[in-house]
Amino acid sequence: MQQLLDLIPSVEGVAAGAATAARQGGSVGDQPQESRRALAIPAVPPTPKVVVGPQGEVWGVFRCPTLPPAAPLALEPPLPRRVLALDNDETTGSYQLGSLLFSMYTQLCGTPPSVHYFVEEYLRKGGARPGTAELLQHAAHLIRQGVLDEVVIFTAASNHNGWVDFLRASLEEFAGVPYGTISRIIAGEDCRTRDSATGRAFKDLRLVSQDSSQVLIIDDKPDFVQHGEVVAVGEYRQHVPIDHLVQAMPCSPERRAFALEALRQDQAQFHPCTTDFSRDCELFYVMQRVSDFFNVSHPPASVLTLPPRLVERH
Repeated sequence: MQQLLDLIPSVEGVAAGAATAARQGGSVGDQPQESRRALAIPAVPPTPKVVVGPQGEVWGVFRCPTLPPAAPLALEPPLPRRVLALDNDETTGSYQLGSLLFSMYTQLCGTPPSVHYFVEEYLRKGGARPGTAELLQHAAHLIRQGVLDEVVIFTAASNHNGWVDFLRASLEEFAGVPYGTISRIIAGEDCRTRDSATGRAFKDLRLVSQDSSQVLIIDDKPDFVQHGEVVAVGEYRQHVPIDHLVQAMPCSPERRAFALEALRQDQAQFHPCTTDFSRDCELFYVMQRVSDFFNVSHPPASVLTLPPRLVERH
């Protein structure tokens, strides 16, 4: 319990950081807009880590020692694998405010929100892209058929605070697929090359499998994918208000007030998208491409015909 309490900054430290709120979280190194989500709270070294249990429940938040970076290409399994890789933000959902809410909970309440709460109050309210659940269900079906070996998340977002672990558990509950359907996470810390002009991370699909010809990634930034095949989708930027969720955070009134002020500043600097994406259907098209790539003879009825413009080779 003391470890959890140690993670919560003092109210004085919180107030001092409010005026200089830095932006991190969403997808560090991926793009400037995604790198904005974090609270300017004094760091508590070493980095806190969220541990998620087998049913998606949060087991605890622990401080883990900082480790040296892993060697490049150390993440792939020893044998070639047939892998579906999924980008996160603006591909399977609009997670920027979701990651901000997660950071507020972990830093101001000492623990993340429950997976079920996040699914019901954020993902089902538009945080998850239409078709995300069906795509994961289709992938789980292909794994059971022996057509697909695994599903991984490949994101330029940072997982230093356990955000991507938490999102993985949330997506699995949201889709109603077995825990572990998404078997691995490759995050921003694992990316070794970046674009010199923008600072965005390149996603080298050889990190996923030694034979990257057997890897298909779904991504809204196809120009930053290397060595493999990518299905490009448009950016999904549905705005999901979290004001009421911040109001309901189980923390002191002072910390809740800080969180609301941080959210206000964030919204003033990064104006919410006003486009309604509720009728977006790109991931349903993507399911057809997944079926074709992995030689599925009988795709599910929810698959739609894929426009040729979505397929790119890198």
